[in-house]
Amino acid sequence: MNYWNYRVLQSFDQTEYFIAEVYYDGDGPLGWVDSGLDFLRWDDYGDLRGSVEMIQMAFDKPLLRVVDGDRLVEVSST
Repeated sequence: MNYWNYRVLQSFDQTEYFIAEVYYDGDGPLGWVDSGLDFLRWDDYGDLRGSVEMIQMAFDKPLLRVVDGDRLVEVSST
């Protein structure tokens, strides 16, 4: 089953954190897209609100770090 959600990621060089769309297959993270601030612009107020709620849920999930080959691994957020 494929799905996606917003997650908090740490950059490869561990100098910054950001929100990205992470795509999954049955085995875990498949890929990710850093759409910058694009996900905060919508034509519909309800869509914007829904995106913000999904972004807030990202902070309840483990931190993901970008590693070699743009793969993602779970790490402790501390």
